[in-house]
Amino acid sequence: MNLSSATYTGVFYPLQSFSIGKKVDWDELPILVESEDEEILQKLKKLAKSLTHQVFTVRSKDRKGLTSQLVFASNFSNHMIRIAEEIMRRQGLDFEMLKPLIIELFPRVFRSALKNAQTGPAIRADYETLEEHHQFLNYNEEIAEIYRLISPGHHR
Repeated sequence: MNLSSATYTGVFYPLQSFSIGKKVDWDELPILVESEDEEILQKLKKLAKSLTHQVFTVRSKDRKGLTSQLVFASNFSNHMIRIAEEIMRRQGLDFEMLKPLIIELFPRVFRSALKNAQTGPAIRADYETLEEHHQFLNYNEEIAEIYRLISPGHHR
């Protein structure tokens, strides 16, 4: 084997956003591994399994596509909560009152099918309430449009 032409590459990808000063619970952290070389792949799996029980082998095309899904799950969720905070502040309301609802959201998502975890006027097909909400949010066209676009069934 000519080592000068061999490429020993692989990807070790912890599926997490890291924050300075926040301790990482490696036991529960999914780690994605990838390599075209089976020997390298096995070494990456062994390293990952020394840190966590959640080890996933992915292909390059899947890993690259995964980043858009991560944006939906994490960044967009965070952005929606930031918008709620902005609206609360605009109304002179204390954002603290929403925290229990937000904290309960994520455990509920994992207790049942995601489709069944959705609540609110769109799921009830309450178009009158959806329209009232949309009108209320019209002070900011961008927020009103986000509300309209992501309310299931509302953009008919």
